[in-house]
Amino acid sequence: METNEILILAMLGSFILLLFVGIPVAWVLGGIGVAFAAIGYYSDLYLDTWTGLDFTTLGLVVNRIYKIMDNWILVALPMFIFMGNMLDKSGVADRLMHSMQAMFGRVHGGLAITVMAIGIILAASTGIIGASVVLLATMSLPAMLKQGYNLPLSLGTIASAGTLGILLPPSIMLVIMADQLVYR
Repeated sequence: METNEILILAMLGSFILLLFVGIPVAWVLGGIGVAFAAIGYYSDLYLDTWTGLDFTTLGLVVNRIYKIMDNWILVALPMFIFMGNMLDKSGVADRLMHSMQAMFGRVHGGLAITVMAIGIILAASTGIIGASVVLLATMSLPAMLKQGYNLPLSLGTIASAGTLGILLPPSIMLVIMADQLVYR
């Protein structure tokens, strides 16, 4: 077996082992990447192998990570997550649903229209699909089932309203794509 193959198998084995031990995934991925980059670099220096990890390559990786951390456009991403948490924890989204339900209460399918309208508002304010779907499901699914909506219609309405976050402009995916297009 070649040195690169041994390093790859050792990396995979240590990744699986550390995950089963209970270390968080982010720490495992980052730590194993740094540790095996160092192992590859030192095996090239002292064991007369060739993994392709020289000082220039490692310097490029460090420089790329620093450029990502120095990017001011990506500051918007934690702010989207913060906005979604604030809407959930403060109860604003719940009060918004009750007031919009009162506004559309006499219309046939008013609660489904309310869920769609709240989905649009959440998509425009948070930009996170997962957070919008979970927030809409926890808020509106019990109310829809209590008012007699059937389950497939309720889940379809919630899923379609929650996934609007990828289409409306301040979405996380569009921020990342804009960042990649601007600097290339």
